[in-house]
Amino acid sequence: MYPLHVVPSSENSKVGPCATTYRPVGDSAKGEGTCPSCCPHLNAGCYTYKGKTRLWATRSANTFNSMSKVVSKAMRFIRFLTAGDWMKHDPDSDTGYSVDLEHANDAVMVCRANPWATAWSYCHDIKQWVKDTGLFPAAGNMPKNFHLLASCEDQAMKDFAIAHGFKTARVITSESERAEDEIFCPYDRALHHGKTNREIKVRCVTCQLCWKAPEGKNIAFLKH
Repeated sequence: MYPLHVVPSSENSKVGPCATTYRPVGDSAKGEGTCPSCCPHLNAGCYTYKGKTRLWATRSANTFNSMSKVVSKAMRFIRFLTAGDWMKHDPDSDTGYSVDLEHANDAVMVCRANPWATAWSYCHDIKQWVKDTGLFPAAGNMPKNFHLLASCEDQAMKDFAIAHGFKTARVITSESERAEDEIFCPYDRALHHGKTNREIKVRCVTCQLCWKAPEGKNIAFLKH
Protein backbone atom coordinates (compact mmCIF):
# COMPACT_ATOMS: atom_id res chain seq x y z
CA MET A 1 0.00 0.00 0.00
CA TYR A 2 1.31 3.45 -0.87
CA PRO A 3 -0.12 6.99 -0.80
CA LEU A 4 -1.90 7.81 -4.07
CA HIS A 5 -4.80 10.05 -5.02
CA VAL A 6 -6.31 9.30 -8.43
CA VAL A 7 -8.60 11.57 -10.42
CA PRO A 8 -9.88 9.24 -13.18
CA SER A 9 -11.30 12.05 -15.30
CA SER A 10 -9.56 15.39 -14.85
CA GLU A 11 -9.99 18.73 -16.60
CA ASN A 12 -6.72 20.25 -15.38
CA SER A 13 -6.23 23.58 -17.18
CA LYS A 14 -2.82 22.56 -18.50
CA VAL A 15 -2.97 18.83 -19.15
CA GLY A 16 -6.51 18.71 -20.53
CA PRO A 17 -8.93 15.77 -20.28
CA CYS A 18 -7.09 12.77 -18.87
CA ALA A 19 -6.64 10.65 -15.76
CA THR A 20 -4.22 12.13 -13.21
CA THR A 21 -2.46 10.90 -10.09
CA TYR A 22 -1.01 12.74 -7.10
CA ARG A 23 1.43 11.81 -4.33
CA PRO A 24 2.74 13.79 -1.34
CA VAL A 25 5.22 16.54 -2.20
CA GLY A 26 8.29 16.74 0.03
CA ASP A 27 11.79 15.39 0.65
CA SER A 28 11.55 11.59 0.71
CA ALA A 29 14.93 11.30 2.45
CA LYS A 30 13.36 13.08 5.43
CA GLY A 31 10.16 11.04 5.21
CA GLU A 32 8.23 14.14 4.19
CA GLY A 33 6.98 13.08 0.77
CA THR A 34 7.89 11.27 -2.44
CA CYS A 35 10.37 13.68 -4.05
CA PRO A 36 14.14 13.09 -4.26
CA SER A 37 16.33 15.41 -2.20
CA CYS A 38 18.16 16.51 -5.34
CA CYS A 39 15.09 18.23 -6.81
CA PRO A 40 15.91 21.95 -6.81
CA HIS A 41 12.23 22.92 -6.69
CA LEU A 42 11.59 21.49 -3.22
CA ASN A 43 10.46 24.41 -1.05
CA ALA A 44 11.60 26.69 -3.86
CA GLY A 45 8.58 27.62 -5.95
CA CYS A 46 7.40 24.22 -7.17
CA TYR A 47 4.12 24.58 -9.06
CA THR A 48 2.58 21.86 -6.89
CA TYR A 49 2.33 24.33 -4.01
CA LYS A 50 -0.49 26.17 -5.80
CA GLY A 51 -4.23 25.76 -6.31
CA LYS A 52 -5.99 22.44 -6.73
CA THR A 53 -2.70 20.67 -7.37
CA ARG A 54 -1.66 21.50 -3.81
CA LEU A 55 -5.05 20.35 -2.50
CA TRP A 56 -4.83 16.95 -4.20
CA ALA A 57 -1.16 16.51 -3.27
CA THR A 58 -1.96 17.20 0.39
CA ARG A 59 -4.95 14.89 0.32
CA SER A 60 -2.85 12.11 -1.21
CA ALA A 61 -0.89 11.67 2.03
CA ASN A 62 -3.92 9.93 3.54
CA THR A 63 -5.37 8.43 0.38
CA PHE A 64 -4.52 4.97 -0.91
CA ASN A 65 -6.33 4.60 -4.21
CA SER A 66 -5.74 1.56 -6.37
CA MET A 67 -3.65 2.28 -9.47
CA SER A 68 -6.33 0.56 -11.55
CA LYS A 69 -8.56 3.57 -10.91
CA VAL A 70 -6.63 5.52 -13.57
CA VAL A 71 -8.38 3.54 -16.32
CA SER A 72 -11.81 3.37 -14.67
CA LYS A 73 -13.14 6.15 -16.95
CA ALA A 74 -11.27 4.85 -20.02
CA MET A 75 -9.48 8.14 -20.64
CA ARG A 76 -7.03 8.00 -23.56
CA PHE A 77 -4.32 9.78 -21.57
CA ILE A 78 -2.83 9.28 -18.11
CA ARG A 79 -0.65 11.87 -16.39
CA PHE A 80 1.15 10.00 -13.64
CA LEU A 81 2.28 12.23 -10.76
CA THR A 82 0.83 15.64 -11.46
CA ALA A 83 2.28 16.18 -7.99
CA GLY A 84 4.93 14.17 -6.18
CA ASP A 85 7.52 11.76 -7.53
CA TRP A 86 8.44 8.07 -7.64
CA MET A 87 10.43 7.87 -4.39
CA LYS A 88 9.92 6.70 -0.82
CA HIS A 89 11.94 7.08 2.37
CA ASP A 90 14.67 4.44 2.58
CA PRO A 91 17.20 4.80 5.42
CA ASP A 92 19.28 1.93 3.98
CA SER A 93 19.92 3.81 0.73
CA ASP A 94 22.93 6.10 0.28
CA THR A 95 20.55 8.89 -0.72
CA GLY A 96 18.02 8.25 2.03
CA TYR A 97 15.40 7.31 -0.54
CA SER A 98 14.71 4.75 -3.25
CA VAL A 99 12.08 4.21 -5.91
CA ASP A 100 8.77 3.04 -4.45
CA LEU A 101 8.80 -0.16 -6.46
CA GLU A 102 5.27 -1.21 -5.59
CA HIS A 103 3.94 2.06 -6.95
CA ALA A 104 6.24 2.07 -10.01
CA ASN A 105 5.48 -1.54 -10.88
CA ASP A 106 1.73 -0.91 -10.65
CA ALA A 107 2.05 2.04 -13.04
CA VAL A 108 4.04 -0.06 -15.51
CA MET A 109 1.55 -2.93 -15.28
CA VAL A 110 -1.40 -0.60 -15.94
CA CYS A 111 0.34 0.63 -19.09
CA ARG A 112 1.10 -2.89 -20.29
CA ALA A 113 -2.48 -4.01 -19.65
CA ASN A 114 -4.02 -0.98 -21.40
CA PRO A 115 -2.03 -0.32 -24.59
CA TRP A 116 -4.79 1.96 -25.91
CA ALA A 117 -3.89 4.56 -23.23
CA THR A 118 -0.91 6.92 -23.42
CA ALA A 119 0.79 7.75 -20.12
CA TRP A 120 3.48 10.28 -19.31
CA SER A 121 5.33 11.46 -16.23
CA TYR A 122 8.60 12.95 -14.96
CA CYS A 123 11.29 11.79 -12.55
CA HIS A 124 13.68 14.17 -10.79
CA ASP A 125 16.30 11.49 -10.10
CA ILE A 126 16.49 9.33 -13.19
CA LYS A 127 19.67 7.64 -11.97
CA GLN A 128 17.77 6.31 -8.95
CA TRP A 129 14.96 5.16 -11.24
CA VAL A 130 17.34 3.19 -13.47
CA LYS A 131 19.25 1.76 -10.50
CA ASP A 132 16.14 0.53 -8.69
CA THR A 133 13.82 -0.48 -11.53
CA GLY A 134 16.25 -1.44 -14.29
CA LEU A 135 13.77 0.08 -16.75
CA PHE A 136 14.88 2.53 -19.44
CA PRO A 137 14.04 3.10 -23.12
CA ALA A 138 17.47 2.13 -24.47
CA ALA A 139 17.01 -1.34 -22.96
CA GLY A 140 13.66 -1.71 -24.71
CA ASN A 141 11.99 -2.89 -21.49
CA MET A 142 9.59 -0.01 -20.82
CA PRO A 143 6.01 -0.09 -22.15
CA LYS A 144 5.81 1.78 -25.46
CA ASN A 145 2.85 3.78 -24.14
CA PHE A 146 4.62 4.93 -20.95
CA HIS A 147 6.72 8.05 -21.54
CA LEU A 148 8.89 8.92 -18.56
CA LEU A 149 10.89 12.12 -18.93
CA ALA A 150 14.01 12.81 -16.90
CA SER A 151 13.83 16.14 -15.11
CA CYS A 152 17.45 17.27 -15.25
CA GLU A 153 18.93 20.43 -13.76
CA ASP A 154 22.60 19.62 -14.47
CA GLN A 155 24.50 18.35 -17.49
CA ALA A 156 25.73 15.14 -15.83
CA MET A 157 22.18 13.98 -15.11
CA LYS A 158 21.07 15.01 -18.60
CA ASP A 159 23.92 13.06 -20.22
CA PHE A 160 23.03 9.99 -18.18
CA ALA A 161 19.36 10.27 -19.14
CA ILE A 162 20.02 10.67 -22.85
CA ALA A 163 22.47 7.76 -22.82
CA HIS A 164 19.68 5.59 -21.42
CA GLY A 165 17.17 6.73 -24.03
CA PHE A 166 15.11 9.21 -22.01
CA LYS A 167 13.94 12.59 -23.20
CA THR A 168 14.74 15.29 -20.67
CA ALA A 169 12.91 18.27 -19.23
CA ARG A 170 13.97 21.25 -17.14
CA VAL A 171 12.69 24.58 -15.89
CA ILE A 172 14.36 27.76 -17.13
CA THR A 173 13.68 31.38 -16.22
CA SER A 174 14.27 33.08 -19.59
CA GLU A 175 14.20 32.14 -23.26
CA SER A 176 17.93 32.85 -23.57
CA GLU A 177 18.66 29.85 -21.31
CA ARG A 178 17.24 27.35 -23.79
CA ALA A 179 19.85 24.87 -25.02
CA GLU A 180 20.17 24.00 -28.71
CA ASP A 181 18.61 20.59 -28.18
CA GLU A 182 15.57 21.98 -26.33
CA ILE A 183 12.16 23.18 -27.46
CA PHE A 184 9.73 25.20 -25.38
CA CYS A 185 6.59 23.84 -23.78
CA PRO A 186 4.08 26.09 -25.62
CA TYR A 187 1.68 26.28 -22.67
CA ASP A 188 4.28 27.50 -20.18
CA ARG A 189 5.78 29.82 -22.77
CA ALA A 190 2.41 31.48 -23.26
CA LEU A 191 1.96 31.91 -19.51
CA HIS A 192 5.50 33.31 -19.27
CA HIS A 193 4.50 35.98 -21.79
CA GLY A 194 1.38 36.99 -19.86
CA LYS A 195 -1.36 34.87 -21.39
CA THR A 196 -4.08 33.52 -19.10
CA ASN A 197 -5.27 29.92 -18.86
CA ARG A 198 -8.45 30.91 -20.70
CA GLU A 199 -6.50 32.46 -23.57
CA ILE A 200 -4.25 29.44 -24.12
CA LYS A 201 -5.80 26.80 -26.37
CA VAL A 202 -3.07 24.15 -26.34
CA ARG A 203 -3.14 21.38 -23.71
CA CYS A 204 -0.71 18.56 -22.95
CA VAL A 205 -3.02 15.97 -24.50
CA THR A 206 -3.15 17.93 -27.77
CA CYS A 207 0.47 19.16 -27.80
CA GLN A 208 2.21 15.86 -26.93
CA LEU A 209 5.69 17.37 -27.44
CA CYS A 210 6.90 15.78 -24.20
CA TRP A 211 6.88 12.42 -25.94
CA LYS A 212 6.56 13.32 -29.63
CA ALA A 213 9.28 15.94 -29.92
CA PRO A 214 11.63 15.38 -32.90
CA GLU A 215 14.53 13.00 -32.36
CA GLY A 216 17.19 14.58 -30.18
CA LYS A 217 14.92 17.33 -28.89
CA ASN A 218 14.08 17.82 -25.21
CA ILE A 219 11.65 20.03 -23.33
CA ALA A 220 12.25 23.38 -21.61
CA PHE A 221 9.55 24.78 -19.32
CA LEU A 222 9.65 28.55 -18.95
CA LYS A 223 8.98 29.59 -15.38
CA HIS A 224 5.93 31.77 -14.96
